[in-house]
Amino acid sequence: MMRTMQMDEGLGRAVGCLVGAAVGDALGAPFEFGPAGQWSERFPEPVLDGSAEMIGGGAFGWAPGQFTDDTEMATIVAESLLACGEIDVVDQFERFRAWAAKANDVGNTTRSVLDSGLHPDDAAAEIVRRSGGRGTAGNGSLMRVAAGAIRFAPLGTGETVDAAKRLSAVTHADPLCVWAVAVAHEMVRVALRGDDPLEAIGNVTLWMPREVHDVYSPLLADDWHPGMGGPGNGSAMGALAQAVWALRTSSSYEEVVTKVIDLGGDTDSVAAVAGALAGARWGVDAIPERWRVRVHGAVSQRGGDVQTYEVDDLARLATELLEAGRRDAAERFLPDAVFEEKVANLSDAQRRELRELVVRLRAEESHAEWRGGDQVGTTAEGKPILQMPYPVYGEAASRLMDLLYACELVVPFDWGSWLSASGVRTAGLSDQPALADAVRFVTAIVRGERFCDGNVDAAIREGSLLRAIEAIAE
Repeated sequence: MMRTMQMDEGLGRAVGCLVGAAVGDALGAPFEFGPAGQWSERFPEPVLDGSAEMIGGGAFGWAPGQFTDDTEMATIVAESLLACGEIDVVDQFERFRAWAAKANDVGNTTRSVLDSGLHPDDAAAEIVRRSGGRGTAGNGSLMRVAAGAIRFAPLGTGETVDAAKRLSAVTHADPLCVWAVAVAHEMVRVALRGDDPLEAIGNVTLWMPREVHDVYSPLLADDWHPGMGGPGNGSAMGALAQAVWALRTSSSYEEVVTKVIDLGGDTDSVAAVAGALAGARWGVDAIPERWRVRVHGAVSQRGGDVQTYEVDDLARLATELLEAGRRDAAERFLPDAVFEEKVANLSDAQRRELRELVVRLRAEESHAEWRGGDQVGTTAEGKPILQMPYPVYGEAASRLMDLLYACELVVPFDWGSWLSASGVRTAGLSDQPALADAVRFVTAIVRGERFCDGNVDAAIREGSLLRAIEAIAE
């Protein structure tokens, strides 16, 4: 039984992601390869006793509550990431091979890659090449998505999408697989920061190669539903589409996973994917306790040992993965202490002037006069050349920017990546920001003015820049 843990919201959602995947996996396992409607036929009404729903059995004789190869592989990814501190393809490959030697169930593509005799860096891509891309778009990398998604979420969109593609390609290098994992990674990243994961889909699909985009765009559209047909959920395309549909049309973790199980087919895998997304969206407490306490599994390790996992162990893995990602982010974006020291060094006079400027700017109706837009010439074809509009800041706003530089509150660091990773935008700073994040935000807004005219004006008008300065000048 999972012990009571003190979790921030992000951690609760990260634990929910991995535990949610395992629970969905275990619930779906008995119905794998079966027809649609099995869940609702067996459980026409909600059952309060989790042992009645965690029935076990199925094609591979799973024990009640036992998760399958989906979560087994996710734990392997997790342990490798934690042990190596990064994506180590060779380490993951060898861990997968040790597991596959004794596993109850190993997917066809995964088995082909692991048994290929090829170097881990090349094996999956070579299998795709040899097959001409036929039969290589299974859901085998998508089903284990939770571990990598949690680990790289703190590093922002670019890092998490890149990591998704690399993690998929350990066994599944087909572009339809790697981009399915990329979409799921970004959905989890957005969910962990407390936003709607469905909003992440459009951003990732825009980056897809045209041939991949043409496959996923209709499947991930707002109006798609399983009744419209499409690839089966044994594929990466079908599993992702069904999981996203269930998330879009449900209001609880329980509804999401039971919906996809009722679709039939590869029920354990699609429920693992949907469970990961739903757990990330609503957090571990949204997963019915009657299911959480019964989930378990065992994974063969290198050297012949078998590692057992219960819900506490999964929670530990998720916690360590998120903490590792947050440490990486802190190193990239500088430790909090660097920013807190800048605030500690402010004089009383500087703090007072910052507060006075906040009051002045709040009282002003306009902080900048916009100029430009005039014709400054013509092209060779006679078309007008217009000067881009630009702001001329008023006295208070100009003094604020000068003072922020003088106080060393505009700190050199990778502020662009921090904005992406944190999810904070011009209008997105919380009402009571952490001190270090307030300085990071001030830096990003003021430095951003050099690349986007009016950045400071927009942040003053919305109030986010002034909230950050108030936190700094207390």
